[in-house]
Amino acid sequence: MSKLRNNLSLISLNFMTWGAAIFLLALPFLPFFSITLGSIGTSQGVLLAFVFLWLVYSINNRRVGFEFDNTNVAFIAIAFLSFVVSTVVRPETTPFILGIKNNILPIIALLVFQLPFNKKHLLIKNIQWIVIIPGLIVALLAILQSTIIPPDFLETIGYKTTDLSINTIDPRQTVDGSLKIYRAFSTLGGPNQLGAYLILPFSFVLAYFLKRKKWWALGLSLPILAAILLSFSRSAWLGTIAALIAVVILLANKKQRIYIAIASFFITILAGAVVLVVASQNQAFQNVVMHGRYFENRIEGSDQQRLASLATGLDKVMAKPFGSGLGSAGPASHRSAEPVITENWYLQIALEIGIIGLVLYFIAFSSLLIDFYRRIDEPLAVGLYAATVGILVANLFLHTWADSTISIAMFSLYGIFKGKRL
Repeated sequence: MSKLRNNLSLISLNFMTWGAAIFLLALPFLPFFSITLGSIGTSQGVLLAFVFLWLVYSINNRRVGFEFDNTNVAFIAIAFLSFVVSTVVRPETTPFILGIKNNILPIIALLVFQLPFNKKHLLIKNIQWIVIIPGLIVALLAILQSTIIPPDFLETIGYKTTDLSINTIDPRQTVDGSLKIYRAFSTLGGPNQLGAYLILPFSFVLAYFLKRKKWWALGLSLPILAAILLSFSRSAWLGTIAALIAVVILLANKKQRIYIAIASFFITILAGAVVLVVASQNQAFQNVVMHGRYFENRIEGSDQQRLASLATGLDKVMAKPFGSGLGSAGPASHRSAEPVITENWYLQIALEIGIIGLVLYFIAFSSLLIDFYRRIDEPLAVGLYAATVGILVANLFLHTWADSTISIAMFSLYGIFKGKRL
C-alpha cells in the first residue's frame, strides 16, 4: 500500500509539472480557441484537472501541498470571506458563478501549484522562456493584426462586430474620437487584456537579461512594447512603466535605488506635465490619451464615463461597506439585472466583499511582494515583483485581475515560485 501511494504521488507530481509547463505556454491562446472552436479548452476546466491531481498528491502524502504562511493564509481568508459575504447577501446565481471564476480560481491556482517541483525540470530551469515565448508570439500577432491582418478575416473565423451576446470579440475596436485606428488584441480577450498580459513577459525579459547582462536579449522586449502601444490601453502603458521602474530599482544597489527612485518621481511628474500641455493643443493626441477630448472645461469621451463610474462605485461602497457578494461588481455583473462597472479593480473588490476584503487583499499582496523581495537574487522573484507592481497599477483604471488569462497565469507563477525545490 505504501508503494502504491508513493507511485500515485510521483505520477500526480509528474503530471502537474509537465502540465504546468504546457498550461502556461498555452494559456494566452485559449481565448482565441474559445472563439474559433467554441468553449473548448478553457483555462477553468484545465485548472480543475490540476485540482484533482493536487488532491491525489496531497492524499497520498497525507498533507496539503502548501504551507500556511502569511501570504497563503491571507488569500485563504479572502476566499472564505467571499463565500461568507455571498452566503449572507445571496447575489444572483450567474454573476456569483462568474465571480467565483474571477476571484476564487486564481487563489486555487496559487495553492495547487505550490508543490515540490524538481529544480532541474524544464519547468523550473526554463520558466523564463515558458513565459517569454508565448508573450512574443502574442506580441507579433498583435503587430500583424494592426498592420496586415484585416478585421474582415477575423470575422470569418468567429470574431464579430455585432451579436456580442455570444462568446466573441469585436475585431473593429477603435480609439475614441476621430482616429480610425484599430486597437490590437491578438489572441487575448480584448485590447486592455492584451496590454495587461504583456506586462508579464516584458517584466521577465528585463528581469532575466538585465540581471545576467545579456544586452542583445533585451531586444526581445521591443515587439512586446510595440504590441502594448498598439493595444492603446493606457492602464497597460502605466503598468509597463511601473514594471520597468520596479525592475531597475530592484537590480540596482542600495545607493543607486535612492537616486533612481527620486529621478523616476521627477521624470514622471515632468512627463505628466508634457502630456497635459500637448493634449490641450493637439486633438489627435487627446483622442489617444483621453480616448475622447477636453472641451469647455469638461472631458468628453470614455474618460467622462470612467469618472462617473468611479463616483458611482464609491457611493455604493459607502452604502454597503460589508459588500454585496461575488459577481455584484466588475465584468461578472454584466450578467446581473444591474451591472456595476467601477473601472477600478479595488472598488470592485470593496463592492463584492467589503472594505474588510479589500484590506485583506492589500495584506496578501504586500506579503507576496515581501516574499519576492526576500529572494531578490533570483530573476524569477524580480520578474514576478515587477509584473505584480505593473498589474496592480493597471488595476487602478480597469478590472485587470477579472480577466482569467492574466490572473490565472500570474497566480500559477506565484504558486510555482513558492513551491519547494527537490
